[in-house]
Amino acid sequence: MRQLVSSWVQAMESGYYRTTLPEALARLNAECGCNATLPRVTEWRSGRYTPTPKVLSAMLYEVLPWALREAGIPVTRAQLAALDALLWSEEPFMAATDGSHIEEDGDRHAEVLRTDA
Repeated sequence: MRQLVSSWVQAMESGYYRTTLPEALARLNAECGCNATLPRVTEWRSGRYTPTPKVLSAMLYEVLPWALREAGIPVTRAQLAALDALLWSEEPFMAATDGSHIEEDGDRHAEVLRTDA
């Protein structure tokens, strides 16, 4: 996961999203309902801590278009929309909270290993 975090930082600092790392982190915090700090991002990059699945999912969503561009692969908006539809689900995600029951959190989440396509 360290490479994903490092790639996310590079994407934010590269100018691709026309934002600063602190602004991107504030957006990530708002989107994921967390309170990560810049020192925490450094710890994620070093592997000391691992971001939550929700944070990793949000990072992947932002890194993918940047990574394709960095690899020299031109991608249209329609292609990005198709990738979005393939990788992301709006269906409620079932998350066990205490081992005795399962709740729907209703969040968008990555289904990178989908097999129903």
